[in-house]
Amino acid sequence: LVRSTLLLTLSAADDRIGTGRLDPVREAAKSGSGRDRRSTFLVEIDYLGSGFQGVQINRGIRTVMGCIAQGLEEALGGEAPQAVATAGRTDAGVHAIGQVLSFSTWSTISEQRLAAALSAVAPSEIRVVRVAKVHRSFHANFGATWRRYLYLFPLTHPCEVDCEALRRQLAGVTGQPLPFNALAYARIRGWGEREDADVCTLYRTAATPVEVCGVSAVAVEVSADRFLRRM
Repeated sequence: LVRSTLLLTLSAADDRIGTGRLDPVREAAKSGSGRDRRSTFLVEIDYLGSGFQGVQINRGIRTVMGCIAQGLEEALGGEAPQAVATAGRTDAGVHAIGQVLSFSTWSTISEQRLAAALSAVAPSEIRVVRVAKVHRSFHANFGATWRRYLYLFPLTHPCEVDCEALRRQLAGVTGQPLPFNALAYARIRGWGEREDADVCTLYRTAATPVEVCGVSAVAVEVSADRFLRRM
């Protein structure tokens, strides 16, 4: 279970623009209207990740943003949304609360119509919490200031894990920026990679014994300023 509030990143521009339909970017430029007519929307959603192969758009695979992007294009009358981004990303089977996404469009669609259209995309799996028109500078990825992850580890026996010892270990990496390059697949930075690409600050950590649906587990909570690239 992942909880992310005002959350985390994926910059996934839909590459279907311009394939067999008018490209709104070029058409706006021709008409001289340009950015003045573009609207940016914030959409907050919760979702059950069990039926999705992650959040990012991935052709041929059912993902959260794949469903959202399809719903957006239908709601916008065939116009593909621009600059689609999420505050954070989740893997296959992972749930989210308070996931934030943003996109831009030249459509004049209202917040109410957009909310209704997206609520119909996968009503039993994706819940639209709110839709709001925001300033054009807003970006769900870059505007996120923290992310909260909650991991549930089922236990065979309730006393399997010493939560106090686990809390002490977590406390040692909490409260200061630290390099976490050992957790990234690509430890060698490529051209253009930020020097602090593997640096993360954990704001809060916790380890708590819990019981979920009759199963003993340890809940490990991690709040941080970012997720790591190529983690």
